[in-house]
Amino acid sequence: MRTPAAPRAPEIRGLSARPPSRRPRRPEQESMRPEGSERKEAPGQQVPEWFMRQVGAATYPEFLVWRWLRDKGYQPDIDFRFQSSFFGGRLDLGGLVADFVIDALTPPLVIRVQGEYWHQLPGRKSRDFFEMVRLLELGFEVVDVWEDDLMTRLDFTMNEAMKGHNLRVAA
Repeated sequence: MRTPAAPRAPEIRGLSARPPSRRPRRPEQESMRPEGSERKEAPGQQVPEWFMRQVGAATYPEFLVWRWLRDKGYQPDIDFRFQSSFFGGRLDLGGLVADFVIDALTPPLVIRVQGEYWHQLPGRKSRDFFEMVRLLELGFEVVDVWEDDLMTRLDFTMNEAMKGHNLRVAA
């Protein structure tokens, strides 16, 4: 049995008194990414469901780093931590979340997985720099690995990151 439709809100000068629950998007609003910067994902480049249940939210490049570390013999939550909060995490002003903290190395290494689009924005660049300085003050070595490098040359990128080498210099 169908339920009766809810009564419509009265129209006021051509505008509804109640805003629509979902506005239709214009074609030019489909993506916030600039033209030509579409994500390059092939079929199968999705984070596995078992991984999402285990760690919560993660991106595919983060999953690649997690799997690479595990395949090299590093044990999750023993040798390295994923999505580790410092200074209150994202909820507190000045807080941050490091993607990977590898405590098995001396000095401990923080690997930050950077996305090509979001981490190139001007406001985000300064925030990333501030986060790096905070981590360096705590005695960590900080390495940024970039999404495109992980997708095209994972072993080389991770081997260099484990040595403490950044493949790109921040602009």
